[in-house]
Amino acid sequence: MYVVTPLIVFLIITFYIDIKFKTKLKRFSILAAALFICCLLIFPTVKAFIVKDTEFKGQKLVDAIQNYKEINGFWPKSLDDPYFNNYSKTAIVQRAFYYRLDKSLAGDTSVIFYFYSFDGLEARLRINSTKFKGEKIIWNYSD
Repeated sequence: MYVVTPLIVFLIITFYIDIKFKTKLKRFSILAAALFICCLLIFPTVKAFIVKDTEFKGQKLVDAIQNYKEINGFWPKSLDDPYFNNYSKTAIVQRAFYYRLDKSLAGDTSVIFYFYSFDGLEARLRINSTKFKGEKIIWNYSD
């Protein structure tokens, strides 16, 4: 409703200005309303595509991080390691993936892998040596 209200006010004002001053502004306000409705219809599909593509890229990077651990015996210090040069480190909306070592429990250090979504949410994944290996990961989204 917060988005529709200014649009309706804009429509009413342009119709009033057209009547009072004999201008032709209402066609622009009608065009703005039509574009707004088109965007409302298209946005959910585009958002779903962006989220799916980002999670797919994240899955590849998580698999690469786990492979790095298997090959070297330790987690990488950062995604700047040359091992990750062939992997995309950004989501489709040019949001970077972040990675950091977290804490060591029972001799196994866990890592946190995350990115910030374009709509303000953070997708976070905690990984250790035994969890998520070979499985499709489930992202945890939060504000």
